[in-house]
Amino acid sequence: MHKVFYTVLIIFSFAKINAMDWQNKESMLDPSIYQQYCGKELNPESILELADPMPKNIQSFFDEWTNDNKNFLDKTLPPNSKIDISKKNDSRYTTLFQSDIRNFGYLNESELNAALPIMISTEKFYFKYAGLLRRAWNLEATLKRDTSLKQSDEVLTFQTVTQIPVILRLKECIQKEKITGIKIPKTYLGIIRDRLAPVAHDYNTILVQEEMVGFKPLYLQTKELETISQKTVDDLIKLIEVGPIFDITVNLLFNPKTKELGLCDLELDWKQPAQDFFNKNQEAIKQTVADSISGLLNLAKEAGEDAQPKSGRSFLEKLYGSVYYNPSLLKKLDHTQLEKIGNAYDQAEASLFCN
Repeated sequence: MHKVFYTVLIIFSFAKINAMDWQNKESMLDPSIYQQYCGKELNPESILELADPMPKNIQSFFDEWTNDNKNFLDKTLPPNSKIDISKKNDSRYTTLFQSDIRNFGYLNESELNAALPIMISTEKFYFKYAGLLRRAWNLEATLKRDTSLKQSDEVLTFQTVTQIPVILRLKECIQKEKITGIKIPKTYLGIIRDRLAPVAHDYNTILVQEEMVGFKPLYLQTKELETISQKTVDDLIKLIEVGPIFDITVNLLFNPKTKELGLCDLELDWKQPAQDFFNKNQEAIKQTVADSISGLLNLAKEAGEDAQPKSGRSFLEKLYGSVYYNPSLLKKLDHTQLEKIGNAYDQAEASLFCN
């Protein structure tokens, strides 16, 4: 299957590319798709205006919680001047972060960041913010991009809030395309009152995100791949096309009762300077799209390896059709990304059809 797919893919793609000036291949992507929402530039200033307003009961709880937990936040959510860039590759930096959270009596459901389960009335939410290691990576990227800057509290980073631009773009696509089989969690920007600033950034912001009840990571239930409809797969590819989804394999959820997909932890790549805010680096966007599709193909491969080849084959065929018949998506990729996807198809086919 893949040999035919990849051959047609290459022919189709290069026919389009060759019709353009190869030096201007960036024009294959419309920057406005990734940088704007409802006609407004996505940046730290507009995010405060465009993000969903927090309901009053949640806002009241959040304000009280952050006031009561000042010592905890000083320890686990410090200013940028206290981020140790030299430890960005040191796993002990994350161990320290996790240890501090436990010492204050909180459960953390994230390996590298904070994802604290908090009950607000009868509903479960997660209070989320970037961990020390990821903030160190992003701060270093920021300082490297502008060498005139020196590390201080005035140098802001935006790793935590990069989820909001992705969520906005996905919401816009869901509304425009009338997508019903894929859910994204309600997510609010919580600004810590004694750290108020004109913009939302890593030191003053906590994401308040609803629990997606009934949803579990899809990679833990690959036997369910067969039950996902072709329409849902098609819609998932549409969302990947407009909202670069980092590490989709981990962050793709599934509800076995409703047969809906869910997307969570929609942050942008933490090794890029988040001042670009919605990943205006178009090469990075293309790579993220290719990575997402390859990640989905790996799910099919894993199904075969888990002795569930029927589910994997079904998902592979649906994904194959969805990508193959999406010329707008193919135009966004160059030969490097196409080759990456082609290799993932090869591996998935070998795993599935040898079983």
